[in-house]
Amino acid sequence: MLAGSIRTLAIVITIFCIFSPLAAEKTAKSAKINSPAISPYLEFHRDDLVQWQPWNKATLQLARSSGKLILLSSGYYACHYCHVMKRESFENPTIAAFINRNFIPVLIDRELNSELDAQLLRFMDMIGAPQGWPLNVILTSNGYPLVGTVYRPANTFLEFLQQVQTNWSQDQAYWERIAKAASEQIVADATVPAFIIEAPQQQQHILDALAQQARLVADKEYGGFGNGAKYPMSPQLLALLKLYTLQPSAWLETHLRMTLHNMASSGLHDPLGGGFFRYTTDRRWLTPHFEKMLYDNVQLALVYMEAARVLDEPAFQHVATVTLKFLMQFMSAPTGGFVASLSAADEKGADGGYYLWTITELESILQSQELNFALRFWQVIAAEEGQGNKQYLPVGLAPSDTELAELAKSSDMSKTQALAMIEKMNQKMLIARKSRQALRDEKRLTGWNGLALLAFSRAARFTGERQYQQTANQLYMFITKELWLNEQLLRTPDGGISELADYAYSAAGLMEYARLTGNTDHYRECAGLVKQAWQRFYIDGFWRRSEDLELLLPYTVYPVTLPDTELISPTAMLISVTLMLDDYLERSYTERAITALKTADGDLVKSPFFYATQITNWQTTYANN
Repeated sequence: MLAGSIRTLAIVITIFCIFSPLAAEKTAKSAKINSPAISPYLEFHRDDLVQWQPWNKATLQLARSSGKLILLSSGYYACHYCHVMKRESFENPTIAAFINRNFIPVLIDRELNSELDAQLLRFMDMIGAPQGWPLNVILTSNGYPLVGTVYRPANTFLEFLQQVQTNWSQDQAYWERIAKAASEQIVADATVPAFIIEAPQQQQHILDALAQQARLVADKEYGGFGNGAKYPMSPQLLALLKLYTLQPSAWLETHLRMTLHNMASSGLHDPLGGGFFRYTTDRRWLTPHFEKMLYDNVQLALVYMEAARVLDEPAFQHVATVTLKFLMQFMSAPTGGFVASLSAADEKGADGGYYLWTITELESILQSQELNFALRFWQVIAAEEGQGNKQYLPVGLAPSDTELAELAKSSDMSKTQALAMIEKMNQKMLIARKSRQALRDEKRLTGWNGLALLAFSRAARFTGERQYQQTANQLYMFITKELWLNEQLLRTPDGGISELADYAYSAAGLMEYARLTGNTDHYRECAGLVKQAWQRFYIDGFWRRSEDLELLLPYTVYPVTLPDTELISPTAMLISVTLMLDDYLERSYTERAITALKTADGDLVKSPFFYATQITNWQTTYANN
């Protein structure tokens, strides 16, 4: 019966969803949505025509009593297509009226409700639907996910909603059963028996499988992984650098060097202000998706620092230095810590408008020789409809010797002159860009600032640079004085419910800071935070990702380990820090960490690439305990 219901749901998805090729991403005003003061994303939607409700028990009870479906929309401020969907659909009188009449609309900031967002993504994955943001999931009146979609143009989004509503109104009981069966399947899939990986030969077998899977998915022509849109995949890069130190191989060294060079010298990297964009939409690293995330840039600073050491490549340390400088210059908050992101949209709502230049603008900034040079060197980005002529994106932090030689030859100059030309053009463009505004999501998330403390503490320890030490000191004070109160972490200085990732990443930051200072009190502070993490989130061998007891979905999934995503696995990171604090913790915590480290499930064995941090940690931590 269950299998048949799931097959039916798959057919429903096909009927409901004419999927958009863009996988990402007045009536009464929306004054009720959760925590607008904490979330610029929710504040951004305050004046939508859709009457957004908060995600809480009262809203779910309203859905049950009315028999209406719930439209749960999840997004974040830096997301371009979240901005587009707001403009096209949530401010559209016809669409908003249909939603308000037939649905209970709920809006969440995924960066503040990441556990709920993760559960919805798990549902989308199970039904084979596109995943990304904005993520719009339809739930039954009892809270079971039924169907979902990412960004759609206004007309197809309205058609989608109308089809869902028509089917629901014709047979609510049937669709409730289908949705409940899907949720039961999610729980069944997630509760397969765990097992222990303890023998050295077992560990080596999975470590070899990780190397093989990485090689299988590696893009051997352009670097990175996969043949579509390219993400940095920082957790995997860090793990593969560790794997290279354990098992050196020519192909891995070649691939790491190519990947790291191409990311820094392509459209993924901003050569004017520094910093990396979230991803590129193509496999050649040419066309970026223009948001810049704090977590991407602190993790990539760690990647390039480690690559400089492991691969003995000074150019990679330069990339790390430029990235850390970008964070200090553009993402620091005046009251302490770092902000969450820079939006893909500029102050006029144009995607990439802060970074792109028309030929007319370039002619007014650069001299004729510089302009001709730039047009050979920079990337052409096709303009969006209605935005005029094609636009140019400055690219290239440091071209390779071959690229530089070809560029110099085509411009009838020496390589030294070409480098000087690049630097001069970049300075002119950076000055011109000061007249533009990059919108910031001012949220200061605890976990992401913990990763920043890790990066700056390590940079200070590796280089001895005073500016890194000062930034690490400020981050330490920010976390321990504003976020760590009464042995509990806040999600942001303004409140919010903390998550496992907040504790794990802050613990990693405090651990690296203690290594920098050598102060035993700092080790003890870190140990105190680690104790709270284990007590709050590790329950009978399973991990709880959030302290939010009101996820309110009628099912809950507790894993035995968490994978690497765009962020390093918080469970792997907490285990690693715990084992480093053996002298400051009771033995019971070390024993829990060892047990958690060697516990695995079928997903880890089938997809080791997505558990790369956990797997490579076996060789460097568990082997010594």
